[in-house]
Amino acid sequence: MNYQTVELETIVDSSILGGAIVEADHRVIDGSIRTQLETMRNQLNR
Repeated sequence: MNYQTVELETIVDSSILGGAIVEADHRVIDGSIRTQLETMRNQLNR
């Protein structure tokens, strides 16, 4: 296996309510509770 060193930067943002938002390699993976609630609200308002 080829192992690489990873450098992490932790930023606490209470506005996401929980979960995590990961930015890596020009991609964003949003696992925040805020986004999940917004998605549910949008689906219910349809």
